[in-house]
Amino acid sequence: MPADLRMQVLMGIMRRMGERRDLHSELTDTRDFLDLVPDVVESAGEDGALFYLGRHLSFLINEGYLSRMGSDTFGGLTVVRLTNQGEKFVQPELTEFGSRPFLPDVVNSVEKQILSYPAEKRDSFLFELRDAIARNRAEIAAKLLVEVLPKLVGAFGPVQS
Repeated sequence: MPADLRMQVLMGIMRRMGERRDLHSELTDTRDFLDLVPDVVESAGEDGALFYLGRHLSFLINEGYLSRMGSDTFGGLTVVRLTNQGEKFVQPELTEFGSRPFLPDVVNSVEKQILSYPAEKRDSFLFELRDAIARNRAEIAAKLLVEVLPKLVGAFGPVQS
């Protein structure tokens, strides 16, 4: 059985919880995630896989994404449901509900942190980023942040915080 928690399993659990929201999400338990770890089921059996999944669920509970319904039951089963933070994780647009929009703060933070870079490169990047946001082109904004910004940082040194 793997010692480390797997990001793929954590994401799989959260994805599954998001899919089950309209069903009986209050009835989601450890067994509902066994298909996410077929290798562990094969190597450690179902009980071992339930224990392994339980560690992932405990992590997500401690991070505030899930809450435990009742206490652990016989056989290592944990019944869980999404918390408000978990709802925001599976439906990110909820993060702005009732609060100040997050995106302007991200853009302003990026602008402040790259002020020392050459104006031409910096301004070109910021124009493209703001243009993508203004046109609701999330894929272009993401590409700029993931691909172009690291190249800019690599060329002109670390970002100042």
